[in-house]
Amino acid sequence: MDNEIKRDTNTLIYPYEIKFLMWIVRRYPAWMTPDTLTFSSVIFAFLCGLFYYLTKYSPLFVLGASLFLILNWIADGTDGNLARYRHIEKERYGYYLDHICDMISIFFIFFGLGLSEYMTMGISLTILSVIYLMAINTYLSSYSNGIMILHYERFGGSEIKLLTVGLNFLIFFGREDIHFFGIGIKLFNLIGLILIIILIRLFAVSVYNNREFLKDIDKK
Repeated sequence: MDNEIKRDTNTLIYPYEIKFLMWIVRRYPAWMTPDTLTFSSVIFAFLCGLFYYLTKYSPLFVLGASLFLILNWIADGTDGNLARYRHIEKERYGYYLDHICDMISIFFIFFGLGLSEYMTMGISLTILSVIYLMAINTYLSSYSNGIMILHYERFGGSEIKLLTVGLNFLIFFGREDIHFFGIGIKLFNLIGLILIIILIRLFAVSVYNNREFLKDIDKK
């Protein structure tokens, strides 16, 4: 791409994540392509959301949701790495396809979670809206300063997905509700409310920092 955008992937688990993902990349068969992985990540996200919805009928479906969320993470994390490993990058095409599919995947996951027994739709859609705001901020800032920061204070999409899998297992083993002073609240709703507050704060700080950074650049 013209004025190639650099990627900042300095998340908490990235040093370990990239070793695992590249271990998988090196073992993909020749017929596996980056596009196959990108589209597969969307399918896995849809199935994750579907299985969240099906938890209305049995808590066992939360295990399926966890499995498809992990598969989504692997497919999403290895599509670009496979292209770079095989030296078949398509910068403009890959940039667009990967990120538009990410947005579709996030919608499937959180909409399904909102239809589940574990989180109200209002909280789920609020989280989704804030994530979309953060994505817009990331894309605009990467265009403005040439660096795509794929995390907020070292916390990125992979960390959120793995945290969600952990919460799924807590729910499966009987920790669906938390009680405060005799009042019960669903675990996912509590974590969701905390996450909303954290994400809004990270978003506001990032917007302010980007504004100051770009303002200083334009003064030079």
